[in-house]
Amino acid sequence: LLMDYIRTYRRLELSQGELEKAHAELRSINRELEGLVYVASHDLKEPVRAIINFSGLVLERNKDKLDATGVNFLGRIIKGAERLAGLLNDILTLSRARKQKKEKTRIPAQDIVKDVLERLDEAISRRGASVAVAADLPTLWADKTWATQAVFNLVGNALKFTADGAPPAIEIVPYRDADQAGVVVKDRGPGVKDEHKERIFELFQRA
Repeated sequence: LLMDYIRTYRRLELSQGELEKAHAELRSINRELEGLVYVASHDLKEPVRAIINFSGLVLERNKDKLDATGVNFLGRIIKGAERLAGLLNDILTLSRARKQKKEKTRIPAQDIVKDVLERLDEAISRRGASVAVAADLPTLWADKTWATQAVFNLVGNALKFTADGAPPAIEIVPYRDADQAGVVVKDRGPGVKDEHKERIFELFQRA
């Protein structure tokens, strides 16, 4: 029995070593992929800017010479390039998020929301949106940079999407359960169907 135990232990030890080697290789591949994503996203931004700028110049200088179809096509090129630029910025943000060390501190959610609303003030005015903020938002234990980015994204989406085309109506209220606290951003957008609720948390998925 003792010899059987020793032989089994050696087999497990070998398997553990192989597993650690595989983990090390995987970490190395992940680092290389993260570097590749960062470099590719950064380098692609320059030609995308060129497409936007030169298409805009062509449209501005030749608008009187183009028919409605030509103006429409150039407008579509510019909008498509702007969407691509937005995606590249998102990829760069995700790449930086993975590299940065997260520094959690206690932050009043009210301060985060105030900062976000100041940054979005122009968009709020342009859309004619109303934003109601609860007075009893909690204190969060979070990384300030990414907590602010999360609230910024939620409020930004609430400004973009409305179910009936009416001006956005946004509420920011507290979230609490037994051991967690946060904020909830409510809007009157079209919402997400139940069958898509898991999928939308995958990268760049929409529903």
